[in-house]
Amino acid sequence: MLMQLWARRRHLIFWPLRAALPLGGEATMRDLLRQIQPRLDLPLPDSYSDAQLNAVLGHRPFRSILYHRLRAAGPKGRIAAKLLSRLYPGEPALFITCDDIGPG
Repeated sequence: MLMQLWARRRHLIFWPLRAALPLGGEATMRDLLRQIQPRLDLPLPDSYSDAQLNAVLGHRPFRSILYHRLRAAGPKGRIAAKLLSRLYPGEPALFITCDDIGPG
């Protein structure tokens, strides 16, 4: 019972990040799947659970890459990245200096 309450709470905590994921485009979804399955010799998973998604959204380096992709997605993405980075900070020591990050 307690675990179910915690899972629901985490789901509610990360709903703004969940809503912003589609703004990042297809590359963001590949980043998400690569974070769930980090081994390059195995295929990317076809689906993921809510618990896996919450774990990835709780990972600060993933959020830094998500914000980079959102900023590159256009005006809506830039606004979303600015607001979300205030609520859910990314990795403070992860500096992305290139213009383009490959998918996944």
